[in-house]
Amino acid sequence: MGNIQSDSLPESRHFKRYRFFAKNKVADAASVHSTTSEPNEPNGAVSLPNFRHIGGRTYNLAENSIYLLPNDPKEADRLHEQHYMIKYLFEGNYEPCLKKALQSIGTRVLDVACGSATWMLDMATDHPHVEFFGIDISPIFPSEIKPPNTIFAVANVLEGIPYPDNHFDIVNMRMVTGCWHDKYWPWVIQEMYRVVKPGGYIQLLEPDHTFWVIEPERQQVWKKWNAWQMNRGCNTKIARSIHKMIQTAGFVNIQKRYMSAPLNWGGHIGQLCNDTWLGLMMASAPRVADKIGYTEAEFEWECKEIAEYSKDVNEYINFHIAIGRKPLLLSVMEAA
Repeated sequence: MGNIQSDSLPESRHFKRYRFFAKNKVADAASVHSTTSEPNEPNGAVSLPNFRHIGGRTYNLAENSIYLLPNDPKEADRLHEQHYMIKYLFEGNYEPCLKKALQSIGTRVLDVACGSATWMLDMATDHPHVEFFGIDISPIFPSEIKPPNTIFAVANVLEGIPYPDNHFDIVNMRMVTGCWHDKYWPWVIQEMYRVVKPGGYIQLLEPDHTFWVIEPERQQVWKKWNAWQMNRGCNTKIARSIHKMIQTAGFVNIQKRYMSAPLNWGGHIGQLCNDTWLGLMMASAPRVADKIGYTEAEFEWECKEIAEYSKDVNEYINFHIAIGRKPLLLSVMEAA
């Protein structure tokens, strides 16, 4: 078990500001597309999102995507809370080895599958001398009210990252388990390797969808949900392998660790973990419940029962982070 964070959660002075950023333009995401370009904006055709309304929620059913969750203001709020839960779980937004790069003027950071971009907005405010670039298949990131050192673009990473080779000092990706079929993971990480500079870093952070301590018979809906995802080609335990995948892609100096988050116990962070997990399950219900043998009402009741029982047994879930560095030797080889 990793170190369980159960301290009280201090409210960030930027909390309300980020909530506004995260929700900006989400309500009309399907109409946010722009054909204008600005400096350092990627070029090339991008598959347009395919928005549909199901059960009162808005989903992007884009080709090649198996992502279950919606793209709407309610989901933006959930992602916002998820960001702060992870931030305080890991005591920051990045691992210590990235600190030097983030202190340098002119550093460029790419956030892949940035979503509503709360991580990016938080980082850009803390590091105003660093340029932050975010890409996502859905335009739910802020388009107007945002820090001046941020640039966003609509891009489907499964079609490639639309930036040149050796362009970024840091490439970041987090919480994308379930966004695409397992077969695409090596391709995505190889693309991240391509666009990061020699000597630059990759940082990945993913949840392991295992509920520890709680008995299997008390978490049937979660086990069925994960089994259904596995059958669709989505490995919900891929977090345990992210360090191996970045090593296979060519990154070196691999560092990894995990932290354990309490579910519905242990103070504010446990409440945030519970809220974001229940939010995830309720958001997926219109598309999943009947597939695994539940009505939506039964599905919701089972999930809430797990959360309540967790208080008694101190159940927890692990989040894994992995860091790698692109070899500096490449710069010598390329110059030869």
